[in-house]
Amino acid sequence: MDKDYEKEDLANLLFDAARRRQFTKAPKKISGLMSSLLARKGYAQEQTSSDCSAAWAEAAGPRLAKQTRSGSIKRGVLEVFVRNSTVHQELVFQKKQILKKLLHAAASFKIRDIRFKIGVVDFGDDNTPPAGRT
Repeated sequence: MDKDYEKEDLANLLFDAARRRQFTKAPKKISGLMSSLLARKGYAQEQTSSDCSAAWAEAAGPRLAKQTRSGSIKRGVLEVFVRNSTVHQELVFQKKQILKKLLHAAASFKIRDIRFKIGVVDFGDDNTPPAGRT
């Protein structure tokens, strides 16, 4: 009779061990953890912002780029800060042409529209934006 209990206990023990093994999670890959951490902290967005600023400067041209600063992209809409209302009006007139150039220069951003806002544009003495600033 004791042998029957021992066999039954052993069978239950093996069954429990096998059942627990099925639900263990595999360790996460370090590359996946790093990319999610960088995305959560916004480091990837800083690189994207500087790339977007360069694409904006190319699409707007040197004259208008000195008077503007690209902002963030939300739901496919690029926010651009302009120095004054005169520049704002000029950009509104040229919006379609600039958007076409921007789509060509920065297709990976998937920009579908541009929204202009009057705001602070000053970068410093040489009027070039610092790295990563938007």
